[in-house]
Amino acid sequence: MLLSTLPDRRLFLLIAAAILPLLGFEIHNQLDLRDSQVAEARQDAMRWVNLVQGEQDRIIEDIRHVLATMASVGGDELTGADCQPSMDRIKTHLPDYLVIEATDRHGVVRCATDPRSIGAFIGDRSNVQGALATDAFTIGDYAIAANIGHPIVPFALPFHGADGRPAGVLTALLDVRWLVDFLARKPLPPDAAVALTDRHGTILARVPEIPGLVGQPLPDRYRSMTRGPRGGTAELVGFDGTTRIVAYSRAGVDQPDLMVWVGLSKAQAMRLVEQAMWRTVGVFIGLLALAGMLVAWGVARFTRVRAEATRTALKMARVLESTTDAVLEVDRDWRVVFMNERARRLVPNRTDPLGQILWEAYPEVVGSDTWSRCQETMASNVACEFEAVGPLTGRWYAARAFPTPDGLAVFFQDITARKQVEEERERLRRDLEKERTLLKGVLAHLPSGVFAVAAPDGRLLLHNATAERLLGHSVVLAQHVQDYAEHGAIHADGCPYRPEEYPLARALLKGETVMQEEMLYRRGDGRLTTFAVSAAPVRDPEGRTVMAVSNFQDISGSKRLEEELRRSNERLSLALKAAQAGMFDVDLQTDEAVWSEHSYWLLGLDPARTTPSLDAWAGRLHPDDRDCVLAAKAAAMSGRMPEIDVEYRVVHPDDTVRWLAARGRVTSASDGTPLRMTGLNIDITARKQAEEALRRSEERLSFALVAASAGLWDWDIRTGELTWSEGLYALHGQTPDRFAPSAEAWLRLVHPDDRAAIEHAVQSALNATKSDCVIEHRILHPERGERWLVSLGRVTRASDGSLLRLSGISLDVTERKQIEEALRRSEESLALALASARAGTFDWDMRTGAAVWSPERYRLFGLDPEPGRGGYATWLNAIHPDDREAVLARCAKAVAERRSNLQAEYRAVQPDGAVRWLMAVGRITYDAEGCPQRMVGIDVDITERKEMEEALRAAKREAERADVAKSRFLAAASHDLRQPLQALFLFAAALHGQVLTERGQRALATLERNLEALKGLLDGLLDISRLDADVIRPTFENVPIASALDEIGASFAPVVQRKGLEFTLDVACDVVVRSDRTLLGRMIRNLVENAIKYTEHGSVSVTCRVVDGRARIEVSDTGIGIPADEQDLIFQEFHQVGNPDSDQAKGLGLGLSIVQRLAKLLDHPVTVRSTPGQGSVFTLDLPLGATDTLRPRTPSTSTAPDDGGRLAGRIEDETDASREPNRGGPAR
Repeated sequence: MLLSTLPDRRLFLLIAAAILPLLGFEIHNQLDLRDSQVAEARQDAMRWVNLVQGEQDRIIEDIRHVLATMASVGGDELTGADCQPSMDRIKTHLPDYLVIEATDRHGVVRCATDPRSIGAFIGDRSNVQGALATDAFTIGDYAIAANIGHPIVPFALPFHGADGRPAGVLTALLDVRWLVDFLARKPLPPDAAVALTDRHGTILARVPEIPGLVGQPLPDRYRSMTRGPRGGTAELVGFDGTTRIVAYSRAGVDQPDLMVWVGLSKAQAMRLVEQAMWRTVGVFIGLLALAGMLVAWGVARFTRVRAEATRTALKMARVLESTTDAVLEVDRDWRVVFMNERARRLVPNRTDPLGQILWEAYPEVVGSDTWSRCQETMASNVACEFEAVGPLTGRWYAARAFPTPDGLAVFFQDITARKQVEEERERLRRDLEKERTLLKGVLAHLPSGVFAVAAPDGRLLLHNATAERLLGHSVVLAQHVQDYAEHGAIHADGCPYRPEEYPLARALLKGETVMQEEMLYRRGDGRLTTFAVSAAPVRDPEGRTVMAVSNFQDISGSKRLEEELRRSNERLSLALKAAQAGMFDVDLQTDEAVWSEHSYWLLGLDPARTTPSLDAWAGRLHPDDRDCVLAAKAAAMSGRMPEIDVEYRVVHPDDTVRWLAARGRVTSASDGTPLRMTGLNIDITARKQAEEALRRSEERLSFALVAASAGLWDWDIRTGELTWSEGLYALHGQTPDRFAPSAEAWLRLVHPDDRAAIEHAVQSALNATKSDCVIEHRILHPERGERWLVSLGRVTRASDGSLLRLSGISLDVTERKQIEEALRRSEESLALALASARAGTFDWDMRTGAAVWSPERYRLFGLDPEPGRGGYATWLNAIHPDDREAVLARCAKAVAERRSNLQAEYRAVQPDGAVRWLMAVGRITYDAEGCPQRMVGIDVDITERKEMEEALRAAKREAERADVAKSRFLAAASHDLRQPLQALFLFAAALHGQVLTERGQRALATLERNLEALKGLLDGLLDISRLDADVIRPTFENVPIASALDEIGASFAPVVQRKGLEFTLDVACDVVVRSDRTLLGRMIRNLVENAIKYTEHGSVSVTCRVVDGRARIEVSDTGIGIPADEQDLIFQEFHQVGNPDSDQAKGLGLGLSIVQRLAKLLDHPVTVRSTPGQGSVFTLDLPLGATDTLRPRTPSTSTAPDDGGRLAGRIEDETDASREPNRGGPAR
């Protein structure tokens, strides 16, 4: 309206045409600048994420390395007595936010850098369980450390014992305060924030800290990013409500459980852009102001009254349009003159209601409460307020009607939501009142006492009447936890509970849930009773404890019943155990079973691992008895057999078989349905074993009689009846159908020459008072001829002394008779053999001193065989005086050690002074108490053998003297032997400047290689010679093993690299050993050189560790290995594995011989274990030295290294003891 004139419109369009392009260009630039700033902010956030992520990965990797290093020590060290001192030393090198713990395989902390956790059980932690399940490095769930009260992230790595099984777990507790320490060194940008979360989306830390945020889950708007890519950025509302550009990233591939979040304030990031934008806005505002001035100047000519009216109308319209109320105006004729947009939305109409009569536009309003109120306001010209339901929409409105000069204005708002809230609040109030009534009723009728207290002070909120009845006094209206001390709970030792020890206090203060904890209580009437108390905290949705609830019951009566039941069960258990019986009770409807304690033992089952059932019982049945036992059970259940009576076998897990007798019955319902099966299982193994023993005894008797060629007989003297066993028929070559036994018939089978003797012997037995008789006689066997029998009989008499029967056994002793004859002949042959071998036997009764010598033994001592002459004293006097004490000591030692065999060599002096060497070999027998009873043996004349041995020893001594002389010569002449070789080295070196052709250079190189090989062979031979000549004297000192091995590793690394092998030097023991530095170095060098020589592919490693108080060095390779039959030969001179043709290019095979000689010289045992085709391991055991005596090494007069690691030592020659020590190999 104000721009209605054409000149003003043109002026406005001209200004707009000039300003709008500039405005559009500036807006485009601002948008580009904002996008660029946002992108830069995202990059900054990601840089911070990577910075924090890198620090976190470094810390986690350091933790992994620390745990892996400690795990390599082994299970014995980590769970032994030295574990805690090691932890104390490690603690000095750890940051404050890291704690290391070591547990055994049961999850109990054995040592830790924080001693407060020693003895704690942590086996249920997720990191410990994950490490044991995966046998790898594991990150556990977020937790609050009990001893520091800070959030921690736990890590774990298992370690193994000597048997390869897990021996425990190493855990690391990382306090998230490391993030605060880290960011303190690298300040964040203004209003920036950093957070850590675990794999469950739980917030572990935030910097800056927001109270109560740690431990809460991530908001839902962040959840999608935890399941998406490993990293990225997003624009989100932060935890504090600030809009941020958030960068996030999960940990590395090995630690996918942690996420890092960095949020940069978008307002801070866009601050410069905003400042630039506001400067631009200021410029445009100035331009617009200038344009406005021009427009104002152009329109000032219009009528001010019209402008003022127009502005007032527009202002009113804007007010009505911008109000939050819906506005409706009608004139005095009820015609709609104004309706703002909100009113149009709240009271919809298909046509525009402006200009229409109200009841025509909205006929539904007529007659409603709204219509009545509007009519009343119009008539009374007084404003009113009311709430009503809209007849068109059915929604609730709050309306205010104002009379106007022109009619009526109605302002109204939709309050449906508020009304619904009020109705819901009223419904909840009624429900709450109802629940309170129910709660009061429940509490009043509960058999247990109930307390509820408020957090955090412990103020008592409610209790029921049962609580007072159980306590026996009025309830203390506690206002604080300390007031709980007025209650009467006491410990078993009579000490009263402290306030914080009450279960309700623990639930309130510690968040602990207590279930059925028994508590002694002194009631108000003085009686002591027992309560079963449960308590638990009540938390709000944020996890804060708002109150705690406890209930308790008097269990004194049940405790008495339990005690009586326990005693009854003990008596029953003792009775069942004494009877070797177990009780069972099976519910046949549910298959639930109850077994007595001894039933598990009878079946060989572990009560802790076995659930009693018919299946568990059937699983132990012997396969041969299963079908019949299950059939008996089925018959009892079907009613065909009312009682269960079956004997069967069960097989224990260790394959032991036991016999059981089941006695029981099945209880059935009225319709015959089996309900329960009860009874006893009785161990009848002893009875079955006795029956089996009797059966086997009878079988053995039968077999014994057959095997022994024996037969039984029984003669009834009164009737004359003679009864034979089958074996006796067989002995006589008869059968029952062809021979009727009788005294007369049997005598006819006896050899005629023995019949009279038998009749006399039988008659003597019948007439004598002695009831037993033994008769040896011959029979005439129809097929086998003459046989020898021995008959043993016993006479049985009646009480009056009359004869009843003569019974006994006859055995075929023909073979014994033949053996006796052969023995007689053998003794004659033995006597001849002993005489020929110049040997004699003896039999000495060590209890009585009586001795029996063979004639040959008398002759060995130069004595004549006379009865009673041979004995201990004779033998002792004949022993050479120089040998007597040693022989007696050997005999005494054998008796003291209860050895059966004895051997001794000694000289015997004959009466004529002749000396003979004898070797005595004897066997000693002992009684049950270990006392010597008898010695039987033989003496052999070994005089000729002794003379031969002495001749051999003399020859050996002569050879050794020659060998020592040779070795001394080589040791003394080593310089002279090396001098020509040194000249060849110098000559070859001089030729380098003269030989210029490629062919000549190759020949010169070949010459130098051959000279080096010759030098090595000569050095080995000279070393062996010096060792054999005993001219090397070691000088023992304290040697740091780590530096010695480092030198060896550095010298061999190029050689191994040229050969393409992997070389590992692992010095896990930084200790000092007691040895000769140079000789020890030569031993290790020879072993390493030998390993490299015989390894074509793979690796060579040198390790050191402390074992049993000694330093153990192991040189291992993956070479050709050593066969078992050559492992003792490799330490001999000139022996080489895999070089049967003695190829001199591979050396002389002296390296290991030198190692063994040095090992004996230094007392450093060397051993080898090897597998052909897989490699070898050589081991040196060195004594530990004293670290406090370690001092800088001074020149030694005993040994010194040379350029090739050769032996060097003092040569103590008999002709020149002051000679200077040889300092090694030839100069190069």
